[in-house]
Amino acid sequence: LHQVTPTFIEALPVELPMDTRAVIVEIFCKMDNSAANTYGYLVAHIQQEGSDEAGRAESYNTRYNVYANSFYNEIMVPWSTTLPNKLKVTVLISYKDGGNHNYYRIRIVGYVQA
Repeated sequence: LHQVTPTFIEALPVELPMDTRAVIVEIFCKMDNSAANTYGYLVAHIQQEGSDEAGRAESYNTRYNVYANSFYNEIMVPWSTTLPNKLKVTVLISYKDGGNHNYYRIRIVGYVQA
């Protein structure tokens, strides 16, 4: 993504257990370039579709002037089995510079039960 602010809504491929309270979301950034002056920004709200602001997590990732490298973060997003089984990602800021192989990846890597 580069200077666009889309919203993605993805259905989970499986039903989570009834006592699920949060999902663990990975934010992975890969900078695969050989020169400095590479920038990658991704600021997004991540939440379960249908939840309000209290159920929203914010991912704030900015990478300035880096060579080839990778960065990994995880956040917990509140989850309710009474709402749709869908993850909503609203991109607020995106920027990609310095190479054709630089990217961000967002995916669910786990869940938390009560």
